[in-house]
Amino acid sequence: MQKLSTTYPAIDLGGEAEDWRIDHCKFDSTNTNGRGLIVRGKGVVDNNLFVNTYQGVAVIGDGDLSWNTSLSLGTLNSVYVENNIFDYDDDFDGALDAYRGARYVFRNNKVINTSAGHHGRDSGGYRSTHSYEYYGNNFTKTGGSGIIGLNFRGGTGVVFNNTWIADGASWQWYRSISTVNYCSCPENFSSCGWPACTNYPCIDQIGRTTDHDNNGVQDLEPLYEWNNLNNGGDQNFSVNNPCSEMDDHIQEGRDFYNNIEKPNYTPYIYPHPLTTAPFGTEICGEGPISSECWCEGSLRTEGSCEHGYYFTSSGCNHPAEQGTPDCKISLNELTAYVNKWKTNLDISINEVMDAISKWKAGGY
Repeated sequence: MQKLSTTYPAIDLGGEAEDWRIDHCKFDSTNTNGRGLIVRGKGVVDNNLFVNTYQGVAVIGDGDLSWNTSLSLGTLNSVYVENNIFDYDDDFDGALDAYRGARYVFRNNKVINTSAGHHGRDSGGYRSTHSYEYYGNNFTKTGGSGIIGLNFRGGTGVVFNNTWIADGASWQWYRSISTVNYCSCPENFSSCGWPACTNYPCIDQIGRTTDHDNNGVQDLEPLYEWNNLNNGGDQNFSVNNPCSEMDDHIQEGRDFYNNIEKPNYTPYIYPHPLTTAPFGTEICGEGPISSECWCEGSLRTEGSCEHGYYFTSSGCNHPAEQGTPDCKISLNELTAYVNKWKTNLDISINEVMDAISKWKAGGY
């Protein structure tokens, strides 16, 4: 258990770390106003208990680099927050917040008396969160004043199969899934940090993604919601409207859709491979099947793989293999590989020795 004593986080994961995992910890900042985690890169936060952390998990993205990179929903290219419990006495600053082009997935968590969401291009001079996925979460309210369940201030993603439950009428959820673009309201939010948005679309706003054709206008990529329930009733997106400009800048049927599944979207494999693979296993690729990746292990299982094997969309194979991948190296394949090594500077002697070792271990 990490007892937090300041507003600084217990763990601040910097740099461009990948394949990290933070699991089975307790972060308790009751009476101390402490934060839980700040994370970057690609990895998973799972099976932790957060008790009254001022902010549970803060996800920091790559800013302009993230916004210049294609949308990657349903892939490994995110921070995953799954199977955690956020047990709060008050909402504080929420179970999760995200900034600066963050890409994250919040799934199968239990959230008590607090909310989640992320920043937009409206504070600190940072870019908005780029993309997000919320599904399989349970939000429970047991007391206190009404709060917003989810609050999104930019970017795009999917929200589905979540439930909100309030134990008493006096503390119902207030606007369970809220969308807003504060830079649309310069008279109300002079601290936006960026020039005000006067025309649609606003930069980094709800329903926008990377400008692939470089025409100066970010591509339309609506936010989708389906199968969300608030005390058993249908729960949809709503627009938090602190100024008249919001009516023009965020509209249903254009920037977001209620009760419609996102076309061609598939969630990434669950549980995250880092939570089930042996320690030291490298998880690779942008989805369950990757066209190019080197990994640790010997057999491909849901995104993980063994050392020395190269994976294609049709299966796994070592570079010495030929024809249909079968994860074995025949004597003929080994001979051809050695002959190729003699004339190919891209093949090292270590790779040749690795191929020989694998032929001896399971070749034919």
